Amino acid sequence: MFSSLLEAAKLSIRTPFNKVECATSTNASSPVVGRKIQAADANPVYYANILGEENAYLYRTWLYLAASASAEFFADIALAPFEAAKVKIQTTPGFANTMREAMPRIAKEEGITGFYKGLVPLWMRQIPYTMMKFACFERQ
Repeated sequence: MFSSLLEAAKLSIRTPFNKVECATSTNASSPVVGRKIQAADANPVYYANILGEENAYLYRTWLYLAASASAEFFADIALAPFEAAKVKIQTTPGFANTMREAMPRIAKEEGITGFYKGLVPLWMRQIPYTMMKFACFERQ
């Protein structure tokens, strides 16, 4: 384990992806991928253009809720394979030590559906959370 977050960040920058082992409780790469997709979709300007300027202002809370829900929906689709591999590494002793070992093994043993078994529970947890986060913090 690392003594600080800064130490972990320095090591992760210097270490090639195929050498990083899942030694922490979360995988740092999977949220990054998901959040980049989420940021691309969650732009309320896209939805504001559909509603028009006046309606976008009047219904801005609903606009933030719709933007955040759709953003999380697509982000979780990209995030689910990484989450599945992370959970398998953490809960199945001896399954794999790295994401690079776990991903092909899941694909071989369970097929593509093995990566998306937890997608609906992930949506049930993340979509309401993200909607509330956007509605509370994006309001100006």
